Amino acid sequence: MGMIQFWAISTIVYLIFPVSFILSYIAFGSLFTKQLVAALLQDFLQTMLVAIGALIILIWLTVHYLGSTLAGWLVGNRNYRVMIITNVIDGCRYRFEGW
Repeated sequence: MGMIQFWAISTIVYLIFPVSFILSYIAFGSLFTKQLVAALLQDFLQTMLVAIGALIILIWLTVHYLGSTLAGWLVGNRNYRVMIITNVIDGCRYRFEGW
């Protein structure tokens, strides 16, 4: 079965889901219906696998490149980075922690 023909048949099957299997069984027989169900299931699983893989890569890239920025937003800069500045002004030491 060609790609265009499979796309057309799968679209029709998905649109009229329960009726399409009955009509397929009546018109083409049990072997073709089993092959059609197997092909549709395989196509669905491949699509889900690609979508999950793309989502995992997108999450990894976001955490890898924007992780510190996102952590600052989520925590609200509390306990995210402690900034200790020691200044010597007029002989006195001032120490600032946090923001």
